[in-house]
Amino acid sequence: MMFILSGAIKDDVIDKIREKIKAEIARSNGKIVTIDNLGLRSFARPIKKKELGYYIRMDVEMDPTGISGLNARLRLSEDIVRFQITIAPDPSKLVVPTVAPAATA
Repeated sequence: MMFILSGAIKDDVIDKIREKIKAEIARSNGKIVTIDNLGLRSFARPIKKKELGYYIRMDVEMDPTGISGLNARLRLSEDIVRFQITIAPDPSKLVVPTVAPAATA
C-alpha cells in the first residue's frame, strides 16, 4: 500500500494519521509487515490543488476479501490525498529468467 498525505500537515498529525491507518488495517483483519516513511516529495502535477505530499509505504498481509472495506474507509479520510493498494505476486510462482552463456569467438 502507498499513501500520500498532505504536505501541509505537521509531523505529530502524520503520526496520528499513520496510527489511524494501522487501526483500519487491523479492523480489516490485516497485519502490517513493514512501514517505510519516504518523506516529503513534490508532485509531478498538482493533486487536489496541492504541490507536496508525505509518502508512506506499508507492506500488509491481509485476506483479499477485506480490501474492499478498507478501500471504502480510506476514501473517507480527508487527510489522505491519494492511496493505492496493490497485490504482491506470490514469490513461489515467480519465474527467474536465466541468462544464456556468452558465445566465445
